[in-house]
Amino acid sequence: MNQAIENRIKKISIRGRMALGIKCLEIKLEKDELINKIEIKKLLSELWDFIGSKRLDLWEEKFLDYEPESLIEDFENEKFGDFKNLKKEEIKVLYETYKKSKPDLAELISWVIEIVRGNLYGGTGEYSKWTLDPTIEVLKIMKNHSLKIPDLAKFEKSKYSEFHGWGLEREKSFFE
Repeated sequence: MNQAIENRIKKISIRGRMALGIKCLEIKLEKDELINKIEIKKLLSELWDFIGSKRLDLWEEKFLDYEPESLIEDFENEKFGDFKNLKKEEIKVLYETYKKSKPDLAELISWVIEIVRGNLYGGTGEYSKWTLDPTIEVLKIMKNHSLKIPDLAKFEKSKYSEFHGWGLEREKSFFE
């Protein structure tokens, strides 16, 4: 990723970075014709809910249920007790979706979730390297698969200078 883009991302809040990641995921899901699957819609809804949440600490548990590597491993080992927010049938459908999809989709979902998790328990610092790196990885995946990267200006409206780097709570429509 070039330095100019990295510098722009550093000025975007963590919520804004997450919104950028989700938007990239939506573009990929649209291309793969998965955007309208019920379980994918639920995942996207959960991700977008994070952007407007006041209680960011409560979201890690939800996102861990969707993390592809963990979900696949737990499903294959029948560890259904590890899931806190998904029913067994939802887990099965997500498992099948992840297993049938191209590996880059699971990788993209993992990086988007990592944007959220990057700073949940630590200070954000000057620009939150913990959320910057996964955001850059998301953009690399987009570029490597010739997918259009969303207009960064839409996400720069959520400034890193707001709310200790996290940015203010926003609705999805704020980034459109």
